[in-house]
Amino acid sequence: MNNIENIILKSITSIVVVMLLFSCENSIEKINSLTNKTPHSDAKNITIIKTDSAKIVGIIFAKELIQVEDEENPYTEFPQGLEVKTYKNYPKLESSIFCNYAKHFEKDKIWLAQNNVIVINSDGVTLNTEELYWDLNTKKIHTDKDVKITTKDELILGKGLVADQDFQDYELSNTKGIFNIEE
Repeated sequence: MNNIENIILKSITSIVVVMLLFSCENSIEKINSLTNKTPHSDAKNITIIKTDSAKIVGIIFAKELIQVEDEENPYTEFPQGLEVKTYKNYPKLESSIFCNYAKHFEKDKIWLAQNNVIVINSDGVTLNTEELYWDLNTKKIHTDKDVKITTKDELILGKGLVADQDFQDYELSNTKGIFNIEE
């Protein structure tokens, strides 16, 4: 009987091993998608101070930052929005940008701000839009979305805008609004 028990035990063990081998099935693509994640960093409640020649030229405040180190297109995402303050002569504020979502494409040196974007220049002129690009190469901001510019005397509406990064000089497309016209 001992010999029969031994045979039954070996048979059951063999069956279990075969079942385990054939029951686990994953494609190489599935395994790679789970293991080859792009490296990234996360941070909460951050302040970034940008300097040039030991002078503060910008400060970024954000509740959350996700930095993705993709080899082809690395980027930094701000899923809860951000606030950017720029300076030519710190602490004299040159401009401020607020938005509810932002993304910085590091290789292209382009910022994308979306959802309730507000830009305020040193003269108090305010720009409101839903999407705005900031090109660090050309030092320009632009959008093809609806815009509203509010000055102390004017309310200007348009679709599309190109401006310098400090929002001092700007051009609008398809403008309408309440303007002061000097004679």
